[in-house]
Amino acid sequence: MIKTVIIEDEKPASRKLERMLSNFSDIEVVGKIESVEEGVAWFSENDHPSSSFQTLFWGWSVFRYL
Repeated sequence: MIKTVIIEDEKPASRKLERMLSNFSDIEVVGKIESVEEGVAWFSENDHPSSSFQTLFWGWSVFRYL
């Protein structure tokens, strides 16, 4: 099973990607993240997935959490 996270700030795009991924029995979406802050919190509280699908630009703002 491939555990993946969707990192997308546009809800329609996130829902569409999740629907597309649901066609694959070996992919499990274990999280949906909509912002850098939410992503930092999610990754600090959960096991890291095998993959991620993302369009959210993390940019320099992520460094304030390091």
